[in-house]
Amino acid sequence: MNALGARTPGGVTFDFSVKTHWQPVESQRAQLYASRYGKAEVFMDALGGMHFERAKSASERGTLLDACEAVGMDRDAMDAWLDGDELGDEVWASYGDAIRELGIHSIPLFIFSLEKDGGPFRQRVGKSFTHNGSGSAAAFEALFEEAYEASGKESP
Repeated sequence: MNALGARTPGGVTFDFSVKTHWQPVESQRAQLYASRYGKAEVFMDALGGMHFERAKSASERGTLLDACEAVGMDRDAMDAWLDGDELGDEVWASYGDAIRELGIHSIPLFIFSLEKDGGPFRQRVGKSFTHNGSGSAAAFEALFEEAYEASGKESP
């Protein structure tokens, strides 16, 4: 991952020692709150950088508020809003949809498609190949071989 991150503009060095939470409802609520102000993407970029590069957990309120402040939003207003439960039901419903409708039950989720707009999150054309959760080299090799065979090309 760090080799890939180094190739991005500005370079990214990941730090995976950070605490995570299986269902970060408060983090998801904060993202929805930021979307009200047209700041969802920049908020999530800031939060992701804090989480993955600086080991500041996206599951902790302080990190959410730091990301809020970093993108020019009112830290105290978000803090007060997070004390309530608004949009919590919507977040839980989206978790349920991800499991029932999209088959996502663990992270990371890897989806490989043979079509440009294939896969469950795009046009849903063609066959896609999915692996839920971490996997061994052998598991990915088998997945890639299955995809290669489905492509109709002859093995090298």
